[in-house]
Amino acid sequence: MSVDYEGADYSTVKMLSEDGDDRDFRATNNYISGNFRSAYTLRAGAEVRPIPGFALRAGYTKYGNPEKTLGYESEYISGGLGFSSSAGIFLDVAFQQRLKDTEYFSLYQDYTNHTAPVGSYETSGWKLLLTLGFRF
Repeated sequence: MSVDYEGADYSTVKMLSEDGDDRDFRATNNYISGNFRSAYTLRAGAEVRPIPGFALRAGYTKYGNPEKTLGYESEYISGGLGFSSSAGIFLDVAFQQRLKDTEYFSLYQDYTNHTAPVGSYETSGWKLLLTLGFRF
C-alpha cells in the first residue's frame, strides 16, 4: 500500500526577465498572485498478490485546482491485474475512470463593469492501459 501527497503554491510563481528584473512582468505577476492558490495531488494505491506471478491492484488519485475562481478538482479510480513469469515476461492490464465530470473555465478575466462568462464542459472518460515487458 502507498500514499503520496504533493503540494505547490502557484500564487508565488514569478516571471522575470533574463537580468532578474520583474518590471516587464508586474501585471502578469500581480494576476498570478491574485488568481492562483496552492493546489495538491493525492495518490493512494494497493496491491495484493494472492498467488505467485499474479497481482491485483487498485488506486485513487485526486488533483486540486490552482485557480481561485474555478473550484473544480479531478478524481480518478483505477484497477488492474498483473501477470509475471519466471522467464522475466510480464503483462499489466489497468483500467482508469474519471469521477469528476464537469469543469469550469473562463476565456478571459473580468474587467470594469463586465464579468467574464464562465463556461463548463463535461468529460467522462476511461482508459484501458496494457503493458507488456521483458526483464533482462
